[in-house]
Amino acid sequence: QFLSLYSDAVAKMGAAGQDWVKISERAAAHTGGIRFYAYVNSHVSEPSRSMRRGRFTMKFLDEKADHALAVFRDLFLEVDPRDAARLPARTIAAIAARIADTTGARS
Repeated sequence: QFLSLYSDAVAKMGAAGQDWVKISERAAAHTGGIRFYAYVNSHVSEPSRSMRRGRFTMKFLDEKADHALAVFRDLFLEVDPRDAARLPARTIAAIAARIADTTGARS
């Protein structure tokens, strides 16, 4: 449910106590790009059953591996989705609706 929102957060938000600008600068300095893709597959034995998946991709030079992996770690484990100005209003509305659906709460 939340993979597409996580994908938005990885692409548009800060991480590990740093804002988006700082994380983007680090990624640009040490990698050829870091991306997260959210997608859905069908189960092999049960085609009607969908399986949500997420995949990170990253490129870097050998000599920049330590720094590149540090940026990846920050995005993977410490993405910060709280900067409402960086997320479109429709994304914030989607987050609220999904939380309401998950918890049974109504706004």
